[in-house]
Amino acid sequence: MTVIEQPDGKYYVAGGAQMLAGPFETHAEAWRALDRMTGDPINPAEKKSQWIASKIIGGAA
Repeated sequence: MTVIEQPDGKYYVAGGAQMLAGPFETHAEAWRALDRMTGDPINPAEKKSQWIASKIIGGAA
C-alpha cells in the first residue's frame, strides 16, 4: 500500500491498482489512514489510549 496524489490535489491510499481509502485533503491524513489500515499506532499516546480503551470497553479499540 502507498499514498498517491491525484491531479485534483487529493491524496488516496492505494493498493496495487485499487484505491483503498480517500480522498484526503493532506498527505499526512492519507498516511495516517494507511497506518491505521496496517495496524500501526500513530504515536505513543494513541497506542496508550487504544490500550486503555480496550481495557475499559473490552477490546473495541
